[in-house]
Amino acid sequence: MNLRIQAIVVSMFMCGTVASVFTRDTSPIRPGDILAQARQSESQAGIALLQDHLSRAGELTLYYQCELARLNALTSRWDASLSWSRKVEQSKAGIPEELADSYTFWYGQALERLQKPDEALVQYTKRLDTGKARDPALYQAYFRLSSRGTAAILARFNSFFSPTGDPRTYALTQYLAGLSAVREGDWKTAIQSLSRFLDRRTQDLKDYESWAHFYRSWSQYRAADWTRALAGFDLFLDGWPSHERSFQAAGAAALSALQVSRDPLPYIETALRLASTPAEKAETLILKATVLSDRQQWDAARDALNPVADGTIASVDGGQASRALFMQGDIAFRRGDLRLSESLWTSVASRYPRHPLAEEALFRSAEAWFITNDWARSITLYSRYRKEWPSGRFIEQVLLSGAYALAKNGQTSLAILWWEYLLDSYPKSPLASAAYPDVIESYRLEKDYPAALKLARKWKTLFPKEATEAGVDRLIATMERLAAGENEDTGTLMVEYEGAGRATTARGREAGLALARAYALDAGNRNRAKPLLEEITAKTPGQKALEKTAREERLVFAAAWSLLATLDRQDNAHVRSARAFLSSGSIYAPLDGERAAEALYGAIDSFVQGKKHADAQTTYQTLIASWPDSRWTARAGMLLSAHPTEKKR
Repeated sequence: MNLRIQAIVVSMFMCGTVASVFTRDTSPIRPGDILAQARQSESQAGIALLQDHLSRAGELTLYYQCELARLNALTSRWDASLSWSRKVEQSKAGIPEELADSYTFWYGQALERLQKPDEALVQYTKRLDTGKARDPALYQAYFRLSSRGTAAILARFNSFFSPTGDPRTYALTQYLAGLSAVREGDWKTAIQSLSRFLDRRTQDLKDYESWAHFYRSWSQYRAADWTRALAGFDLFLDGWPSHERSFQAAGAAALSALQVSRDPLPYIETALRLASTPAEKAETLILKATVLSDRQQWDAARDALNPVADGTIASVDGGQASRALFMQGDIAFRRGDLRLSESLWTSVASRYPRHPLAEEALFRSAEAWFITNDWARSITLYSRYRKEWPSGRFIEQVLLSGAYALAKNGQTSLAILWWEYLLDSYPKSPLASAAYPDVIESYRLEKDYPAALKLARKWKTLFPKEATEAGVDRLIATMERLAAGENEDTGTLMVEYEGAGRATTARGREAGLALARAYALDAGNRNRAKPLLEEITAKTPGQKALEKTAREERLVFAAAWSLLATLDRQDNAHVRSARAFLSSGSIYAPLDGERAAEALYGAIDSFVQGKKHADAQTTYQTLIASWPDSRWTARAGMLLSAHPTEKKR
């Protein structure tokens, strides 16, 4: 409804509502007659008439001022209109109910035209919140600006306004409410109101039809109603292929198609054709490459990324180019080309050091070499990460893995420094707890027994549950003896094991596990560890009996299987090792999810080393299903990607 039509409606309305006031006027020239004459005059004449008689308006002063606000608005004198509305607002008499809708509407219109939409919205909201507003123009003005409370205000409008009485006004209000709900993110209300518009729209509102179809489909998309969203986008793209929202619709349609298992590539190709800026084209090519990568169409995915990665098509800040390079690195890694993946990932870190992916790219480069046991190369990249992101989001894992790689590379003293930095800088981190056994053992290998003892006690203090379950008490006792000058032998442990009844008792099995651990760490006695562990694991009860066994005893069985698996793997008995890891994982599963995941990762690694790729994949699926968020699950995925069973085309 335009301003002039609105003025006529309000004028007709007000002529009736103030009649009772006019009849009380007994002056020779009644204020009510002046008001009526002003409404029937041209806007300028009406303004002059009201201003000339304002001082004698008496109890109709507010009516004069409201009419002056309206007439000035009709002549686009917005400053004057606003001034009169503010005078009404400042009146102590209070605005009569019959003036409230019209007054609020024109007050808000003046504020909008004078670039004060927030103030206008405050006025509209204040009136609508009374629940008494009946002017549709006021509701429409609110919906044009609002981005909150749409459902409640629309419910009030629907409660009194019949769609059959004025179909155009009803349809337009539903359309504007739909846009308000979209801005608010109230997708349910948006879908409902836009559907009402499409059901009731009149011919003169046809220009809004395309927008209503788009925003209804967009709301269904955001509400995860993928099937209806896709149908709506299909209708929109067929009916308005050159609409300014067609590119956005094609992209959302592609993502909706993925959700309902339809081919998204036709929609992606449509989006590429409709892209009007380099950034839009780059974003669409990245989406295309993602779909192709998921289908393992590596060459096609790489080709889609090339123009984005080399900067031919990219955003000004290089954000999309860095994403494309990162994805190409991931493709290379999945194909088993670790040198190419490193080159691409480190290129992201070097060329776009401020982009969020730069840090992750360098971290993944190091991790790729770590999981393939290339300790020297992973150390180089972990060291670079520490230099460039000393407080980065992956720093704890970098310190833990880097120290382990250093130790495996024979650089024990430097490994200890990395571990110590992790323990000192991130003392409460779960990764710090995971580091204690390795750094304690490294100190022991270095014959620094006092340092090992100090750390063992610290571990028990900071992580009592984890440390106790890992046998820290026995470790402390051993370190105490060694720190006191005793020889590193297993005599005491063997006496304890024999005295407790060997593997026939829970206490004996616990002592036997400690003895096996000691043997495993002693090159001269390492061959004695396996028989002990086999003796202990042979006593593992069946599943039903195991469920009734005490938690501490089950942890001993799980740890024994794990250590036996580790020794078998070191002896290249990969299949035996994998089976032992699986046994360990099944016992750990209800007790300690992270250790269970670690055991399954060990099984996968052993299967891979033993060329049992099918078994590795089966175990990996179990790992994903049971512990999808574990770091061991992520590593297992990288490990399997780095050892493809066949050349992918």
